Amino acid sequence: MVENQNQNESDELEIAIAESLKIYNEQSNSQEKNIEVPQITDQTLSHVQKEQDYYLNQLNLIICHDQQSGTDSCNETLSLFNRIFVWSWNKPKEITHTLQDGVYKGICKILEEYNDTSIMDQNMNIVSELMTLIIERYTSDSLIPIHIKALSLIYNSCSDQQKKLLLLQGVAQIVSMTLKSTNIEVIELTTSLIYDIIRWSLLTYKDQQFYISSSSLRHDDIDKSLFDSVLMRDNVSETTKDQAAISLCWLFHGIEIPVNMRRAIISRLKS
Repeated sequence: MVENQNQNESDELEIAIAESLKIYNEQSNSQEKNIEVPQITDQTLSHVQKEQDYYLNQLNLIICHDQQSGTDSCNETLSLFNRIFVWSWNKPKEITHTLQDGVYKGICKILEEYNDTSIMDQNMNIVSELMTLIIERYTSDSLIPIHIKALSLIYNSCSDQQKKLLLLQGVAQIVSMTLKSTNIEVIELTTSLIYDIIRWSLLTYKDQQFYISSSSLRHDDIDKSLFDSVLMRDNVSETTKDQAAISLCWLFHGIEIPVNMRRAIISRLKS
């Protein structure tokens, strides 16, 4: 009797979630994610929290237990992550951040455990959702290290050059925001990601293509943020400062380094 009741509740919850996704899809088609979060009453808040608990339970099973091996299993899990992102779009962010952070942890778990570089190439939809959520629903000080770690793992695991170059546009927006964070670990992870991006670009592109790639990073004032928030900062690690100095040299590849930055960069590289 109890099992039947639990099953009925689970079925009802899945139907409710499906309805939420349907509403989201209708809204996103007409508004392209410019969704106004509806007024939340006690009743709807309780309903959203039940839906979130349902998804959190599924996430905990993924994060805390070994997953079945194979690309198909990974793709199924990433499909679930994407559904969670879609579901959370028109929900209050103060409610859904915990759930979204769980997805970032799940993505890190998958990418750390599997060496198949095609996984993210086949799931660019979730990459788009992930980056859009960070850009539109987080501030520099609400971002935590797991967000940048997931972004870094995604970027480094993407094997398709064209897709990687497209990723750079979203990544540039995000790192320009995260370098303003007061969280030192976030800043250090971001600096390491910039270093990886520039190093990969140097190894992959010819001069003109690399110039286009590096100018994407300069466009969002990342060069200035690297200098002010990392190189000239007292409480970041020596390794991070080294990465910032090297990245700045690469960013100004073929271009004269601004006078106000030159001496500090040269001094760092000589130390």
